Amino acid sequence: MFNKKAAGTGVVLALVLVVVLVVIIYLAASGSLKNILGSSNSTSTPTAFSTTAVLRTSPILAGHSSNIIFTYFNPFGQALNPNVTLRMGNPSFVQVENSSKPVSMPADMSASASGEFNVTCVGSNEESTSTFSLSFQDFWQNATTSIETYPYGSTPLQILPLNVSSGFLSIIANPITIETQLTSSNAQESLGLTLGPVVYSGEPFVGASTGLITKLVLTVNNATGGIAAASVTYNTKTYDFSNGSTLVLTLTDVNLALLETGGLPIEVTASNAVSKPTQNLVGVDAYYNYEYSFSGPTIDCGQ
Repeated sequence: MFNKKAAGTGVVLALVLVVVLVVIIYLAASGSLKNILGSSNSTSTPTAFSTTAVLRTSPILAGHSSNIIFTYFNPFGQALNPNVTLRMGNPSFVQVENSSKPVSMPADMSASASGEFNVTCVGSNEESTSTFSLSFQDFWQNATTSIETYPYGSTPLQILPLNVSSGFLSIIANPITIETQLTSSNAQESLGLTLGPVVYSGEPFVGASTGLITKLVLTVNNATGGIAAASVTYNTKTYDFSNGSTLVLTLTDVNLALLETGGLPIEVTASNAVSKPTQNLVGVDAYYNYEYSFSGPTIDCGQ
């Protein structure tokens, strides 16, 4: 009697195990298991900022839905909360549920993460392209370089290299040296600050405000007294740095399109009174809004 009960229990457990295995295999095949467990997303860690999108199932039957998986990786030391908008090239046949939503991208991510956009085919035998647009607000980026002044006949100091934090802009401000105590007038050099967009994963740029620098703060440490004056020419106007041991200039709403050729020249005039080599640090703090877009998957609506 005991053996019969044990045998019956074993059969039941075996059937339950088979059912569980079938369910796991089904969920894994459909991708639902990944959602239940939480998405670890990528088998390898990206090395640069990235955003990609793939359709979970294709084609989609008419009247049915599927999800577009939006995957992102933020290696920057600043948390990002962009607004992400998904647009369809053929909205009459493919509709998006909650087409625009904020996405939380933590700072210094160790692995990529993802979210989902639900799309529905309301017609059959049609295709639609898709486009993702991202909008970032008040991103901060810093760069440091140097202006060295040295008297005639002396040995210049070792130039400090340009150091730039990562972000959506490339910042070029190569250090310069200026010789002082010349018989002629004070030497004048251009630092040649250049800002330009960095393309990640082949993303094109869209929107009138793409690359708009909402605030650009330039500071020059003049505690050594090696600089007599400094100014910046932007959009046909010349702006002088404020006087003092730290020269500061703040520009607002700098149009990146105006900086594509030649950058933002910083004219620096050295002081002839300096009797020894001096190192003056230049700090660039850029606060800006940024937008870009990239092509998503093509949605194929079947029968």
